[in-house]
Amino acid sequence: MLCLFCNLNSYKSRKIQRGFKISYTGDADATYRIIEKSADISKAKITIAAKEYTGSAVTLEKDDFTTFTLGGTPLTLGTDYEIVSYTNNVKKGTASVTVRGINSCGGMKTVKFKIGAKVLK
Repeated sequence: MLCLFCNLNSYKSRKIQRGFKISYTGDADATYRIIEKSADISKAKITIAAKEYTGSAVTLEKDDFTTFTLGGTPLTLGTDYEIVSYTNNVKKGTASVTVRGINSCGGMKTVKFKIGAKVLK
């Protein structure tokens, strides 16, 4: 059964099979989060405002996400999702950010955003 608000459940596995010829017998512990399909961040609509080149790693704040909705419901940084990693976020061009659902949301999604030239004043 899938549920939106659920506890973390631990499951034990007695045998792990890798490939066709190699197997490992022993205990392996893992923790799984079971979420409803409608709470999967990978299905979210996300747009990010263009950022300005700074000479160092460009990071995003809550207000940089111009759209972050899941099924029409707005999501909040720190409550519904967190930033996991960035790629190519130092130089001018296209960068990426990976976000992960937290609390009642799950899943991950990578989104591209632009880093533009620094505006001289």
